[in-house]
Amino acid sequence: MRSHAFSNPYLSHLADEEGGDADELFALTGRCTLLGRAAAAVDLVLKDASISRQHAALIHADGTAFVQDLGSASGTFVDGVQIAANKAHALAEGAVITLGECKTTYTYRLSAKAKGAIKRKR
Repeated sequence: MRSHAFSNPYLSHLADEEGGDADELFALTGRCTLLGRAAAAVDLVLKDASISRQHAALIHADGTAFVQDLGSASGTFVDGVQIAANKAHALAEGAVITLGECKTTYTYRLSAKAKGAIKRKR
């Protein structure tokens, strides 16, 4: 059983940056999901030179979702704005997360649609 109050939170990744259906869905089943380049140290692997080994964390606490940059060299962005390192930034439904200079974006979602989502490493 999840220890946070959200119903099926997930990240969606669009194959086509201009819209369309989600290419991949990543279920966020724990209180913390680590994103980065080091497969042995994170939950969601992003293979891009601008991504740090442990780049960012998605955290669920007190009924709110947060993203926190873990002191990465190239930054973490929410809706196109760089967030402060080592400080939790609250996420709203539909917030778009970008890590470093990677062109891949992830959209934070709360929905029953995530029941079919899988948690996999890229």
